[in-house]
Amino acid sequence: MPSTRQAQVEPAPPASGDFLDELGELALGSRLKRLADRIMADAAAIYRHLGHDMQPRWFTLLALLYRHGQCNVVEAAERLGLSQPAISQFSQQLVQRGLISSTP
Repeated sequence: MPSTRQAQVEPAPPASGDFLDELGELALGSRLKRLADRIMADAAAIYRHLGHDMQPRWFTLLALLYRHGQCNVVEAAERLGLSQPAISQFSQQLVQRGLISSTP
């Protein structure tokens, strides 16, 4: 009579020790976030190498202001698809570096 017991096989831990490897395709969003962070870090390194005091996350706001002129935080957030707090933070950083000016 055949045995009804089934062998329990435990998956081997990933060789890299990276938990996302263990999660496989379930971690797609986390993998994309990690990739985006690496790309932004590489872009920042390129700006530094070229001697620019610039963060990649500021680029779209600077481009918007350059092409369309002055706008407020709400308008910039809507046009760029970013949150108002993000636009406010970027704007403050750009003002501190003298890259833009702010009016009340």
